[in-house]
Amino acid sequence: MNNNLPEYVERALDEWEFISYYAYDNFEKIGRGSVIIFYEDNKLKFSYINNEYFLENKKDGELKLLDTYDPENEFIVTFEENIGTRTIRIKTPENGRNPKGIWFFKTIEKINNEPDISLNIFLYGL
Repeated sequence: MNNNLPEYVERALDEWEFISYYAYDNFEKIGRGSVIIFYEDNKLKFSYINNEYFLENKKDGELKLLDTYDPENEFIVTFEENIGTRTIRIKTPENGRNPKGIWFFKTIEKINNEPDISLNIFLYGL
């Protein structure tokens, strides 16, 4: 990618499977929100915030992104730049694996590898 993004954000987005899974898993658990990418203690770190943060801070542009993105095929990323915070929409590349698909197959893999999870999913749902 070469969209004039900070190098640490480029590195995070190169980990498509991880960030797609992380975004969709949090969408399922928390609802619409943004993956926060930051660099701390020489490590790339991720967090997730839902739209309440953007409502409380009157971030109208970000709220519009959160209201209109397609979580099955896209995710929202927020990060710091020299000029402040930036929030962007990331779409699944053409012929790429989408966030919902990655999440689904990783969830199936977890069920197969951890039998206790399958019982909880059966009893309580995903």
